Amino acid sequence: MASILLLIITLLIIFILTTLVETVALQLLKWGSFKQSAQASVVMNIASIIIWPLMVFLVQEIGIIALVIAVLLSTLIEAILLTRIKRETIGYNILVALIANLASYLILLLPAFWYSRSG
Repeated sequence: MASILLLIITLLIIFILTTLVETVALQLLKWGSFKQSAQASVVMNIASIIIWPLMVFLVQEIGIIALVIAVLLSTLIEAILLTRIKRETIGYNILVALIANLASYLILLLPAFWYSRSG
């Protein structure tokens, strides 16, 4: 029971940190106002949760290649959602989703991946 609670807390922390990093990325790329960027980031990350269990399994089995796959899948999901919010900037939405994902993966998930592999 304690390990499940720890897992849930860990995923919640990752979700919050990822959402914050991606909100900042959207703001720096002038995608929208702070409120629009924060709302879009929350929606994007809720949708990306769909692939998290698969990615955790694949990272353990495949390694770094799975992180690349995760970035691509997350970018696709998030670009689609950004486009649903702002239809007039489809190409820019793809670029913004890619940059936001790269930022969150490089800042949060890649270091965690390397740390878990070194233990």
